[in-house]
Amino acid sequence: MKKIIFIISSLFLVGLLSVLFLLPDDQPSIVKPEPQYEEVYGIDVSHHQKNINWDQVSKSDKIIFNRRTKINTSERVEKKSKVQFCILKATEGVKHVDKRFKRNLSGCMKYKIPRTCYHYYRFKRDPKKQAQNFINQVPKSQINLPPAIDVEQKYNEAIVPSELRKNPLLKKQLIQELKILSDELEKHYGQKPIFYTSLEYIQLIVNNFPDNPIWIHDLRPVKSPKCDWVFWQISIRGQIKGITGPVDINKFNGNKKDFYKYVNK
Repeated sequence: MKKIIFIISSLFLVGLLSVLFLLPDDQPSIVKPEPQYEEVYGIDVSHHQKNINWDQVSKSDKIIFNRRTKINTSERVEKKSKVQFCILKATEGVKHVDKRFKRNLSGCMKYKIPRTCYHYYRFKRDPKKQAQNFINQVPKSQINLPPAIDVEQKYNEAIVPSELRKNPLLKKQLIQELKILSDELEKHYGQKPIFYTSLEYIQLIVNNFPDNPIWIHDLRPVKSPKCDWVFWQISIRGQIKGITGPVDINKFNGNKKDFYKYVNK
């Protein structure tokens, strides 16, 4: 009787091992969740980065950047991190399209890097036409973060902060144009656009667009900007494998779990 039980047990064990070893290679493996405390870093790029090797960017596991510690001093920061998102310049004004945009978008999509695109706003150019320029170039299905509007002083000399303080009508016109641009993009993409801006314009944006996400440019030696930000451009002198020359480095306000919730909204 013991011999029969032993034979049956042995056959059962052999059968079980056979099933396990014959499982197809594409069976899902157990994946441990990413550490929830891990920081999330990404980049923003345009034609200034020239020909990007997106294969190398996607495989890079190190981000290096310079960060200010005091006035006129900086430190080299090295983070063991992949590029976990990318923000691509798409358009500017009513007609301009960044000459590297299509190639950069294609590279991000090929290597499955979470991404969005931004429009460089130009003052006193028809905001509806600016929105349409962006919409014509950026298919809704090809980005998985909200679109972004870049508001800054360069090429917009008329809206320097000192002029806005002196001229209420100028400030009113700026807000009206940004509202039309933001509304048009929200109507098309179904999400409120992100506003990229610097400390000079942050109060104007926050006061007039309280529900839009903020992407803040702040290079000061601070632990965190004081505004309620989603993305923080912390350096304009980053180094990533696959990109020749400096690249802007950005940080997401949250951990990986928070970020993937944001991506999958």
